[in-house]
Amino acid sequence: MPQARRALLILLPVLVLVAAGIWAWQTFGEKAEPGVVPASPRIEVRTDTRAGVQFEVEHLVGTEGVNELWTWTVPGDDQMIRYSRAGKELDYADGRLVLAGVEFPSPRRGDVVRWNRDGTLLINGEEQQQLHPLPWRLEQTGTYLKWDHGQPSQAPTR
Repeated sequence: MPQARRALLILLPVLVLVAAGIWAWQTFGEKAEPGVVPASPRIEVRTDTRAGVQFEVEHLVGTEGVNELWTWTVPGDDQMIRYSRAGKELDYADGRLVLAGVEFPSPRRGDVVRWNRDGTLLINGEEQQQLHPLPWRLEQTGTYLKWDHGQPSQAPTR
């Protein structure tokens, strides 16, 4: 019986502390106004202009000001900008456009480049394909070529 009494003496203060914590949270904790739904993350568009090319980049903005987009520029350099979003980078430098290490067709002055959240890259509203496609294996059988050189070359071989 003394062990049950000890357990009760320990359990009773713990229950009182839990009840006091719940009361404090309900009394002083954050309260939402009735009928107001907390804001969810939303998509915004960041716009910049470099070398006459307008850039539009969709990015997610959280409820607490959390922004997933990072932008790098060099002061006084109108030819370079870098966006980083969700581990991928869009670089524009010296007229070259590179997304995640893959080069895309270069935009010209007056073009609008848009990088959507789904990963598509648009120039003037048209989806762009990478400039240099990745290599692929050709399924071609080899051909034996016979080389008849005849006599040794008369030209010096040094």
